[in-house]
Amino acid sequence: MLTAATVSIFLLLVVACRLSALHHYRWWFRQGFVGDASVHFSIIRQLRKNRRAQYIEQYLMSPEPMVYPTYFHHFARFFPLDAIKAHPYLPSLVLSLLFSCVFIILAAHINESLFTGSHGLLQVSAMLILCSPTFHCFGGNSITYIALSERTLARLATGLSYMLCCVFLLTGDIISLACGISFGALACLSSIFARQVLLFTMPVLAGLLMNWRPLAMLLAIFIMALAAGGKHFARGLQHTFLHWMCYTRFTKKGRITRIGLSEFKPWSFRDNRITWHTITENLLTKEPTRTFLNNIELPAAICLLAMSDGNATVEWAAFLAAPIIVYIATSTAWLSFLGEGYRYIEYALVYLAPLAAAVQVATAPPPALATLAAVMTCSLIGIGVIWHTKQHIEHRPPPETVSDRLSTFLSGVNLPDDAVVFPVTMRLGADITARKEGWKSFWWQPGLQLPSIFDTYIEEYPFLKRDWWPLFEKHGVTHVICQKSAMSYIDWRYPFERLRLIAEDSHYAAYAVPSRAQRSCDPPERVTRLLVVQNGPCGSFPATAQLMASCVRKYPGVRIAIACRAEAEGLYRRCPYVKEFFPLAPSGANAASTFTAVSAFSPEMAINCSWPGDAFSDGVCLAAEAPFSIAVQPTVPHDEYNLVLPTPRQTTPQALVDTLLDRIGIGRLRCAPRTWATPEDDKTLRDALNKHAIDSSTSILLPIPTGCLPESCMIVVHGMAALARSGATPHVTVVGQDAQCALIAKLLGRVGLPHTVLPGYTDQGLWPTLFSRFARAIVLDWSTSWLATASGLRHLAIPGSAYPANWMPHASKCIALTLPLECQECSGVCRYPIPHCLLAIPAKATALAIAAILDEERSAPMVLLVDAGHYHPTDGMPAWNPLRSPADVPTRTILGPDFA
Repeated sequence: MLTAATVSIFLLLVVACRLSALHHYRWWFRQGFVGDASVHFSIIRQLRKNRRAQYIEQYLMSPEPMVYPTYFHHFARFFPLDAIKAHPYLPSLVLSLLFSCVFIILAAHINESLFTGSHGLLQVSAMLILCSPTFHCFGGNSITYIALSERTLARLATGLSYMLCCVFLLTGDIISLACGISFGALACLSSIFARQVLLFTMPVLAGLLMNWRPLAMLLAIFIMALAAGGKHFARGLQHTFLHWMCYTRFTKKGRITRIGLSEFKPWSFRDNRITWHTITENLLTKEPTRTFLNNIELPAAICLLAMSDGNATVEWAAFLAAPIIVYIATSTAWLSFLGEGYRYIEYALVYLAPLAAAVQVATAPPPALATLAAVMTCSLIGIGVIWHTKQHIEHRPPPETVSDRLSTFLSGVNLPDDAVVFPVTMRLGADITARKEGWKSFWWQPGLQLPSIFDTYIEEYPFLKRDWWPLFEKHGVTHVICQKSAMSYIDWRYPFERLRLIAEDSHYAAYAVPSRAQRSCDPPERVTRLLVVQNGPCGSFPATAQLMASCVRKYPGVRIAIACRAEAEGLYRRCPYVKEFFPLAPSGANAASTFTAVSAFSPEMAINCSWPGDAFSDGVCLAAEAPFSIAVQPTVPHDEYNLVLPTPRQTTPQALVDTLLDRIGIGRLRCAPRTWATPEDDKTLRDALNKHAIDSSTSILLPIPTGCLPESCMIVVHGMAALARSGATPHVTVVGQDAQCALIAKLLGRVGLPHTVLPGYTDQGLWPTLFSRFARAIVLDWSTSWLATASGLRHLAIPGSAYPANWMPHASKCIALTLPLECQECSGVCRYPIPHCLLAIPAKATALAIAAILDEERSAPMVLLVDAGHYHPTDGMPAWNPLRSPADVPTRTILGPDFA
């Protein structure tokens, strides 16, 4: 009969045993939060802030909300956080007392109602529970049963559920059925592993008994859990299967994980010496003896069943056999990913095994009592042996020497309140974030394990990616903290030498991660392969050549590859710094081959010095996957590059290159104008000039670039004709594309101007040699103007409406003629039926500009402006717009009184 005295005595013994265990393992709690306790504390802290929280804000691996069962955490959040910090065992201790009360009440119900008050049933089952080593010894992973963990709730709820379901199968008691289903639902809502215990054990039990009712009870448990847990429980079931897949594919292959897997392994002896100590050590650490010695009530129940000849012996044997079968299966290498096998016995039989033994004692002949006494005596002796032996096996230090080393170390590092830590290993990240709410680190949302997480974040569980820079950029990592002992488990290493060591002790090391701004002045110290991406026209070549020359000086022996437009390839092939070429064509078959080629080149540094906003150039630069990449205002997110520079005020090729050189700390190096010219080109040009009797000192060179507008050629001819009417008829040498050269030759012939078309110079790679020979030229775009400037050629630029402030070369011998309209910055594609910025320039203005370039006394650079008074727009024509010229370039109104 259940009395208050019986309950009180049992609870007092439970408290005494638990306090004794807490005292014995007090050294473990002195470490602070470690392992699973850190994660559970973070969940509790988050739920105290918002009980419906879907994410742990401090965990960065968060592609989806957490799916971990949180009923334990909702229970624990009613405790003050300070109390949990000081005494992490409090929730588990309270749960142990509550379930002890529930068990003693249910055991009394079973004794009185179902077994007609059999003598000793309640007392024997209670004594077996109290004498079980698992109730006193919590070494290894078993420490979680008394620490801050859901395992106490999950184990006890699962144990009650399985016990009561078995009692219902034996007796048909409806109360046992209702309570069993309820406790089963509570277990499923509290633990992923508890779901597995019921999911695997109940079907095995149904098979052993050849009875469908265990399956029906399992279905009822999950329906009740689904009704209470809703979508969170449903997603949890889905991710349980994903977790099994990830554990098989990724987790169990890690070196640290393989060590902890529960499997049947052969005994081993140190130095091949067989002693009582090594035998005991193998008995307590190797399966299956470890499980049966730690759960001594199970072999006691089996022995008593073997001695019994009762009618229900077969049913009791099936009840005990089902978890044992699951334990044996999951302890094999094939199914070890389903969790530690011994836990299936610890969860399912925590109450059933003592009850089974007690039932056999209450109904068995007197020899059973002697067997029970012997079992309990051995159990008490075993507790002492396990305590003593495990103290040496686990190298347990004296409690007074243990402290929270991690908190001590972190206090010396002085992490900022918003620190983002890259941990080595991942579990260290959970421990760090548990110590301060504002810190963030790399751990998955609880219960969430996806293949994408392993692909993105994890090299080898529990180690994050060894190529850590993409994670640094993605999450804004500020510090790296490494647990030194963990490095012995891997045969590769992280590049710690690229970081600054800020703190270190015998257990941990902390490094500061430089910000992007800091890394911008710290390019690689050694580069052997460099990729340069340049989408600009030929005018970008001089500045790009200067960049490459500076890199060659910074990195002697570097091999440079250039990705450039087809029309500029001739220039780069004559550059002594370039060794490989990749076409920069955003369409057609060349696009795919370019991505493949730059990836195969495998540069250590990639520089995208293209004009901002070119997506294809960004794609080519990033396809190289260089460890260090640089760009100016790219189209992709900035964290794709190691260094992103703002667009300079003047977006000329030289300004972009100067910005790059200044920020990456290479230093500027000016190239000689003829650095890229070859002797063969020079000889060919000299022969051509002699053949056509061209005096390059007096002739005006007119290079026609690819894509040049016919209107540009027309205004040059009109200006030359107006100049000829004033008495000056200079000779014109035309080079460029055949069709365009034929057009301008025809126009020049009509007005009777002397001219020569120099064939064979369609390749713009030959133009620098031409520019170095002639004294003056007329150019029709800024790109050619940049080439002319690099050669020191005095020239007139008629680029249409393009802003001189953005494109005009500085410190050049350039005189620019422009009619500024509101449609400036058209990039050569006119939005009107005709280009008014060219055709509206009076022929007189063009003649004056050509005369200015012929007059060596005219200073250059200079901007010649066609003012609003000489532009008469009608409907549908763009309006005149004030000119914005470079600050250091004088501006003159070409048809005004200031131009004389």
